[in-house]
Amino acid sequence: MAEAPNQGNCNCYTTAINAPCRCGSYADLDPGRTNTGGGYYGALDLSGNLWEHTVTVGHASGRTFTGLHGDGELTTNGDADVTAWPGAGAAGTGFRGGAWQGADYQVRVSDRGTAAYLTVIRDTAYGWRAARSAP
Repeated sequence: MAEAPNQGNCNCYTTAINAPCRCGSYADLDPGRTNTGGGYYGALDLSGNLWEHTVTVGHASGRTFTGLHGDGELTTNGDADVTAWPGAGAAGTGFRGGAWQGADYQVRVSDRGTAAYLTVIRDTAYGWRAARSAP
């Protein structure tokens, strides 16, 4: 993993790091969201660094997602074993947030160019964020 630069708060191709950074690399002693690149509730690296694989309402399969929690188990293909989740063919998923090798406009929260992008490719530019609602 590369070290974050001393300027900016987002890892995309304009920072010239040319590699993914450790989550939270932009956080420092100043807890402000502007300086750390954090979201409203404190989640870090919501833009840039790695594309996040998300469920999308831009595809019919994504609109049937029930929000059922996963159990942490994977199939032999490396996919979630929860039947209510989008399948291994990626129908109902997309990518958000941009990545370290992506263009700066793709890291904008408003960019939805890949929100319903169907792919099963695994790459150093793709990641995921483990999140769960309170029981």
